[in-house]
Amino acid sequence: MSIQSAMAWGGLGHSAIAYIAEQHLTDEAKAKCHHYLKHSLAYDSSWMDHWRNVEPFCETSYWHCMKGDRDNKVIDDGRSAPLHIVRICKEMKNYKRLSDEQIAINLKLLIHMAGDMHCPSHVSYPGQGFKRPSLYIKGRKYNSHAVWDASPAYLHPGWTIVDYQRNLDNKSAKQIKQICKGTPCDWAEECILKMRVTGYIFDRNAEFTKMDEATIEKMRRLNDEQILNAGYRLASLLNKMFK
Repeated sequence: MSIQSAMAWGGLGHSAIAYIAEQHLTDEAKAKCHHYLKHSLAYDSSWMDHWRNVEPFCETSYWHCMKGDRDNKVIDDGRSAPLHIVRICKEMKNYKRLSDEQIAINLKLLIHMAGDMHCPSHVSYPGQGFKRPSLYIKGRKYNSHAVWDASPAYLHPGWTIVDYQRNLDNKSAKQIKQICKGTPCDWAEECILKMRVTGYIFDRNAEFTKMDEATIEKMRRLNDEQILNAGYRLASLLNKMFK
């Protein structure tokens, strides 16, 4: 088992989120997304990572994370993923006035940031003494960011994006509606509170291969819930956008 250096969720996590979202798009939203993207949502789900250091998209390099204060509110530093999601959604209310290229870029940013916002390693708590433990896997040390970015792959070895959708996507329409209730900032606050568990979910410098199954299951539940919620909420945003 190994963990590759990756941006949030790695390719598998982002693709799984986008694939789940696509299963919940209305026919109109799906047609619009395919028209502007020329591909599936999963195909473009990591576009933002690949282009983050290339002009004119360098500014987006700072839009992958968010900071939470002591009350679990989003700190607005101009770089917060959920606040850029809100901005893009407002801009897309008049999407017919935008060029096809700008619409496609907005969709690619939205697809990725909806995933990033739910990634356990993409919340920080400045000034609160919050530290996440590192983890060893087969003797090799990984910081917490790398651990959670790659978690979709090593917590479910061999799973594809189709496996993620088949095994996790089992909520009722009522449950999905509840998950998608609120705004991106509401979802962000939920994640900021929930991600505090990453500071103590496993012991500092623990060896993953020697962990008890109960601890691994806690990691797995957090990983799965965040991927599924991100997929449902991404679909909700796109359905409203192209209603």
